[in-house]
Amino acid sequence: MDKFGLRLGGFLMGLGIGLLAAPQAHADAASDFLDALRAHGKPVVGATLGGGYQLCGMIRGGADPQQLGGAWAFYAPEAQQYLCPDTLGAGR
Repeated sequence: MDKFGLRLGGFLMGLGIGLLAAPQAHADAASDFLDALRAHGKPVVGATLGGGYQLCGMIRGGADPQQLGGAWAFYAPEAQQYLCPDTLGAGR
């Protein structure tokens, strides 16, 4: 096999490993988010996870989590901790 074939094979193997690992990490964050909400006595419904990711998008877009009202502020601490920890410190 030539060098190109070896490089392509290595790339594809790395891509495959990455794709297999990524969903597990995502699922763990989602499960941890939902488990934390339940542990804090917060309601979890079918749209809760999607709302958490939407909240993360809002914060990444510049929204101040401390200024959000209603359910957004209610779920913000857990969403930031488990779904978008990169946003911790936003609004401070």
